Amino acid sequence: YAITASGAVSADYTISYVPGNLTITAAPLTITADNKTKAYGAALPALTASYTGFVNGDTQASLTTAPTLTTAATATSSVAGSPYTITASGAVSTDYTINYVPGNLTINTLAVTVTADAKTKTYGDADPALTYQITSGALAPSDSFTGTLTRATGESVNTYVITQGTLTLNNNYLLTYVPANLTIGKRAVTVTADAQTKAYGTADPALTYQITSGNLVASDSFTGSLTRAPGESVNTYAITQGTVALNSNYVLNYTGANLTITKRVLTITANNQNKVYGSANPSFTASYSGFSGGDNPSILTSQPVISTTASTGSGVNTYPITVSGAAVANYDVVYVPGTLTVSKAVLTITADNKTRSYGLNNPPFTLAYNGFVNGDDMNSLSIQPAATSTATTTTAPGNYPITVNGAASANYSFNYVNGNLTIIAVNGTNVSNLTISSGILSPAFTPANHNYTTSVDNGSDNIRFTLTFDPTATVKIHGLTAPNGSSSAGVPLNAGNNTITIVVTAQDGVTTNTYTVTVYRGEPATAITATNILTPNGDGKNDTWMIGDIQLYPKNSVTVYDRAGRKVYFKQGYTNDWDGTLKGEPLVQGTYYYTVDLGPGLPKFRGFITLLRSN
Repeated sequence: YAITASGAVSADYTISYVPGNLTITAAPLTITADNKTKAYGAALPALTASYTGFVNGDTQASLTTAPTLTTAATATSSVAGSPYTITASGAVSTDYTINYVPGNLTINTLAVTVTADAKTKTYGDADPALTYQITSGALAPSDSFTGTLTRATGESVNTYVITQGTLTLNNNYLLTYVPANLTIGKRAVTVTADAQTKAYGTADPALTYQITSGNLVASDSFTGSLTRAPGESVNTYAITQGTVALNSNYVLNYTGANLTITKRVLTITANNQNKVYGSANPSFTASYSGFSGGDNPSILTSQPVISTTASTGSGVNTYPITVSGAAVANYDVVYVPGTLTVSKAVLTITADNKTRSYGLNNPPFTLAYNGFVNGDDMNSLSIQPAATSTATTTTAPGNYPITVNGAASANYSFNYVNGNLTIIAVNGTNVSNLTISSGILSPAFTPANHNYTTSVDNGSDNIRFTLTFDPTATVKIHGLTAPNGSSSAGVPLNAGNNTITIVVTAQDGVTTNTYTVTVYRGEPATAITATNILTPNGDGKNDTWMIGDIQLYPKNSVTVYDRAGRKVYFKQGYTNDWDGTLKGEPLVQGTYYYTVDLGPGLPKFRGFITLLRSN
């Protein structure tokens, strides 16, 4: 700048002015970044600077360009990185030489106060969530609490401190905790007694109850029992709480009910009775079921009346026995009718005994009755009985039942007593014919002749008889029963005479008719011999030539020869009748030769015979 001089006054001097120059150099200016502080999470404060060196009344506004203040810190920079440098730069002024001095940004921990919320719960319930509120300060964006609150232990009714537990914030905060309480209140439970009933005289039912509001916790249980007002008669009795209780953690409310004693059922049953048709009614009785304890029919204020519609004359059937009219306190009376069964009377029907002779028709059968009642007789039967016998005209003598049956009646059962039919035997023993299996009867059979003879050869070792006799009689031949009209069993024969007795016994078992048959059985064919002498002189001895049993061999042939071999006699079917003649003329005395042939298949024999004549 020009420096000019002027205005000098001096008498002495003529003043001349020569201008000079004033040089102004830039003044030093120190710009110092002001130190700053902020709480964690808060916005950065305004960065300011302090100026040292302004002159002439200059201020920050005197700067051509104000300085720029910066720091690396942000709103979320942690306390741990504090302090952060605040730098100033960029100021422009022609009048100043600028020197910058940095400042510091200090981030302090953020004070946060949390206050626990007071909580309550009912005994037995789960704990509510333990919550809290920030009552001072605030969290930086995206920051959060960790951990949870806790409380003092215990589940009974009481007040329990809610403590900070593990609740915390990071190192950028100063956390202050204000506690509260969890209060556990009593649990309300209402029990309601169950209404009960019982019949008079029975034991009390269990007095029970239901939880009708609330519930019990875990293993908690009631103690004690309900009681009821005393009394056993029919009535209503209050059921009271008695000693039922819960522990001190509960408020127990009780709602009562009643035990109703109802009338007991007393069943009076008319006893079933029986009687026979026509008899008087029996005494009626009853049975009792349902009396309690020592009660018995004597406590009835009115005894029951038992009756029936049946009378003495009532027919076979069933009739109700009714019972009614009983009265008794504490009981409801139920009546059960009985039954009077009128059974059939027993009517005995007896067949009268009868007698007849064999061969006659049965006589009419008659009956006798015993047991009719109420003036009944046989006409009261719906079906009349019938008497019968199995005997017929040809039934053998003896005793035969006369059976009676077939009667019917609604009011009678029947006892049948058989009668007896006696058939008297007859005395017939007549034999109308008699034949034999071998030989010929002599004489021919006639019923009047009782003795007969016959002869058979030795080959017949038995003989059979066929008789036709009175059918009412029986026959035994030689002790064995013989049939009528057919062959008997064989009667064994010995050689020689056999006397066989035939006994005919009448039906009466007393009358008999006996026949005798003498059967001659010849010797064996090998034992037959002829006499060796013939003396036909009429003295009855050896008058004819005799060959033993020759008549038993009707197919025999006999030949006689003289000493010259001439045939002097021949006969088939010889019958011991040769008298020593030839063609009616006497043969001369002497010895003759003979042959005997007994028949086909039978032995032959020969020999000599001497013919003698009287002088």
